[in-house]
Formats: sequence, C-alpha cells, structure tokens
Amino acid sequence: MSDPLTLFLQVLPIILLISLGMLLRQTRFLKPETVEQLKQMVLSIGLPALLFQAFASTTLNQSYLAIVATVFVTCLVLLGAAILVLRLMKVDNPFAPALFTGFETGMIGYALYLAVFGQSEVFRLAIVDLGQVTFVFFVLVTYISRQNGNRPSGWQLIRSFLLSPVILAILLGILVSLTGLSTLLETTRGGQMVATTLQLLGNLTVPLITIAIGFELHLGRATLKAPLLAALVRILILFALATLINKVLIRDLLHLEPQFETALMTLFLLPPPFVIPILMREKRPEHRQFVLGTLSIHIIL
Repeated sequence: MSDPLTLFLQVLPIILLISLGMLLRQTRFLKPETVEQLKQMVLSIGLPALLFQAFASTTLNQSYLAIVATVFVTCLVLLGAAILVLRLMKVDNPFAPALFTGFETGMIGYALYLAVFGQSEVFRLAIVDLGQVTFVFFVLVTYISRQNGNRPSGWQLIRSFLLSPVILAILLGILVSLTGLSTLLETTRGGQMVATTLQLLGNLTVPLITIAIGFELHLGRATLKAPLLAALVRILILFALATLINKVLIRDLLHLEPQFETALMTLFLLPPPFVIPILMREKRPEHRQFVLGTLSIHIIL
C-alpha cells in the first residue's frame, strides 16, 4: 500500500465515477430527484448491508470503546472551540461552527475506504466512526435545530438514532458477532445465501454514492475564497489531531494494528456531515452558499 502508483490506481476508479456523475448532470441524463432516490437506497439498504457484514464477522475488543469515546469527545471539543473562535471573529453565520466538526462517512467515507482498502477492512472505519455518528445524532443535530429556532426533545433524538438503518445494521451485526451466530452465515447453505445477498447489496455503495457526489458537486469562482480557507483550516487541524490520537491512543496505549491509524486518519480528513445543509433553514443565500461551497471544496481536497 506504500507504492504511490498502486494507491493512485486504486483511487482512480473513484475519480472516474465522480467525473461520470458530473457528466450525467451536464447532459441531464439523471434528474436531481433520481439522484436523491439513489442516495436513499444506498443509505437505507447498501450501506447497512455492508456494515452488518463488517461487524458480524469481527471479533470485538473492549479497547474499541476508548476509540469511540475519544472521537466523540474530539467532535464535541471542536464544535465548542469553533463556536467560541468564530464568535470572537464576529462571524455572523450561525451554521459555520458546524463545518468544523463531524465527518461524512455514510455518503463518501465508506465508499472511498472500501475502494482502496477492501471490504475486510471496513469494520475498522466503522468502529472509529461510531463516536462521530453518536455525536452527529445527539449533539450536531440539536445544535443545527436550535439555530433554526427548534428544540428537539431527547426522545426524538434517541428515536431517530435507533431507527437509523445504519445504526440498526451496526447493532444487529454486533449482536450476531457476540452470540456466535456469524458461523451460520459461513457454514450453512441458508446463511451463505444471505451473506451473498448482503454482499451484492453492499457492492452498490461505491458506484452509486460516487456518481451522486459528482452529480451534486458545484463550485463557483465568485464564492471560492472563504470556503477554501475554511476547508484548509479544518483539514490542517484535524490532520494534527489524528496524528496525535494515532500516536498516543492507538499506538502507545491500546497497541492496536496500524490499520486503525489509517482508518482514523481517513475519518478525520473527510468533509463535514452532509446533513448540515439538509437541516439548515437559512434564508440568507450567502450563508447557505458558504456551507455548500465548503463541503464541495472539502470533497476535492
């Protein structure tokens, strides 16, 4: 994996699929509502199938909880620091702090990681992702809702978390792993049939998501400067944090294999969650453009 040419050749199909998505938008071969349906199909079927398999076939370790907690606390601290710093800088965009925390694994992270490192490694990204998924559901969604003037109840947050297809797939996969039922997927004809079906569904993740990313990728020169600066600052901060956590926690304290360091670095270099522009109810177009521009530039970087 250290050979740059080998790595580039593994990433090249992703670049081509994103380019295909851009071409399909320009030629109007796909409609925006069709792309939304494709994304929903991946998030509700393809990605859950992939994550269920990853966790069901994994031997879980108690040390993984330390990674989950560390990622959650890191996201929490980043949000608090962003709110404070942007307030001192007198930035009036109430949604700007949300761009400096959280990571978009569902719509881009898993597809890229799967394409480069293979399905056998996906569970590592899923484990480091658990902390930020919990943060997004319970903290980031609450923060954005309050900027919109709403205050979701604790029950609403718990309900949306538990009913998420991705969370359900992870919890079911963990249950299968802990109870030893995963052997049925490997040793029985019925189990093998289920496993093959899940693998075929999981294979939908990479092509459909990357085409959707290319379709929705928009950049404008007039509004490039501020989003580019925000994306670069975020990447530099998170690169430094990932390097520190990898050395202190994963390498020195937990003594986990180097692939976990790769998974954490991958997570921390992903764009902010795409749920931000979906949830925000901002009437000022420059605020929405800043959020969308930062996300688009971050995808490229």
